[in-house]
Amino acid sequence: MTDQVVITTHTHMLARVLPDTALRFVNIKADESREVLNGGTDLINA
Repeated sequence: MTDQVVITTHTHMLARVLPDTALRFVNIKADESREVLNGGTDLINA
C-alpha cells in the first residue's frame, strides 16, 4: 500500500516543489465527469 497526500492549490509555486510524476490534474469536463491526468507529460505541463 502506498501512502497518499492530497493537496489542492491555485498556486503553481507549490506544485513546482513536487516531482512532475507525483502530480495529478483533475479536469472537469463539460458533462461534469472527471478526468484524472498524470503529471510529467508535455500535454499537462504546458
